[in-house]
Amino acid sequence: MQNDQNLKLNLYNQAIYIPERDRWISVLELNENEKYREFFHNLLMLYEAVCAQSNNYVAHQLCNQIDEKQLMYCIQNSYLNGHIRRRFYDLLIKLHLESFAVSRQMTKYEFVIPLNSKLFSNKLVDHKELMKNGKLPKHDDFVSVRPSIISESQIKNETQKLYLVPPSFNIEALKQFVLNSFPDSVKLCISHVRDPTGGSNSFLFVPLIKLLNQLLVMDVFSEDDLHLLMAYLDPKKFTSESVSIPEGLLSANLEDEIKYEICLFLHSLCDYVLRFRVEAVVSFSSNYVNEIQCDQKKRYNELKESSLPSALMAKKTKEFRCPAKDQMQSLVNFKSSSHHLDLSEDIKNKLTDFHLSLNQICQIKQRDEQKVSDNQVDSSGFVSKIVKVLFSSDYSAIAENQEQMEPTQENLIAICEEVSQDENSHKLVSNK
Repeated sequence: MQNDQNLKLNLYNQAIYIPERDRWISVLELNENEKYREFFHNLLMLYEAVCAQSNNYVAHQLCNQIDEKQLMYCIQNSYLNGHIRRRFYDLLIKLHLESFAVSRQMTKYEFVIPLNSKLFSNKLVDHKELMKNGKLPKHDDFVSVRPSIISESQIKNETQKLYLVPPSFNIEALKQFVLNSFPDSVKLCISHVRDPTGGSNSFLFVPLIKLLNQLLVMDVFSEDDLHLLMAYLDPKKFTSESVSIPEGLLSANLEDEIKYEICLFLHSLCDYVLRFRVEAVVSFSSNYVNEIQCDQKKRYNELKESSLPSALMAKKTKEFRCPAKDQMQSLVNFKSSSHHLDLSEDIKNKLTDFHLSLNQICQIKQRDEQKVSDNQVDSSGFVSKIVKVLFSSDYSAIAENQEQMEPTQENLIAICEEVSQDENSHKLVSNK
């Protein structure tokens, strides 16, 4: 195997050609031939490396060797070796998805929000009860300017197409495969199947959840799709009529690799919810500033028409003679200042109500409610706690003046036992 280009895949019989011996071997024979399996595994890693960092020109050339049909066959083949199958997942992401996903990840904390009529329809308070029940905002509710998928048909120059656009792929078919494969994999996992796809749960879930995360970043899933995926993670929190399993993936005994990928998936989901909340704050702020300015103009007109003494009139009109920035700063600080009592009580209460509703949605409670019982122990895992923080109103932050526990031997033993129970990890062995 001196030339990498001589190693080809045939779609119909899914075989690998070995020029030194002038023979074909089935891709499934890699399970039994460690020498060829290691070589092919390293070859796929080489393909990933040369097309990394959005090297679209090389990606187009590699698609002449491994096209879309071959990739779909390999990721769907449940009899393929776990290492090889995982490499095909990573190669698919590098070739077709990474270029667009990275551009969206780099701009996930950039909020370019146009002030249009669609933005003003974003009512976060109206979604409060839905989000408590595990519902997610719809795609139509977002108005932020984000990087969009550039198709090859949008670029007419063939040379620029090779360098600027990654190879095309049927994203809809890939999405349907993921939505069908993930529930089946979860059912096999909670059923304690002896030989899962790939040989272990790590080979089964790590590439699949990684692909899920990439599609989530690309904004491919609808709110119903996301709710279905979360229902298979935790069916007790995210109830769904189509999900009839007693336990979700979070309740299973998972490897650290799977937990890490689930955390990345939940992190992307947090960014999804955060963007909706930021847009809601911008929407409320724009409407609220407009109401404050209208109220200020109304009070100014009333003072002009009144017949107050000059000294009292100068005191009343002091706020109107300040720069615009100082005027707005004094208006929004009415809750801490006592010299702007002319502001309408309805406007004051509107900001206070929105502040309390936002704290309730974000699971931030008042200082007097932040009491954590020392005897209360949460038996759920770390990933389950993240889900609770996201969608549950039972979260309580620890008070700032909470006394620190002294690192005694009894406390250290108690911490080790709690970590072992929460994370469902291996038993801790203490060496005397």
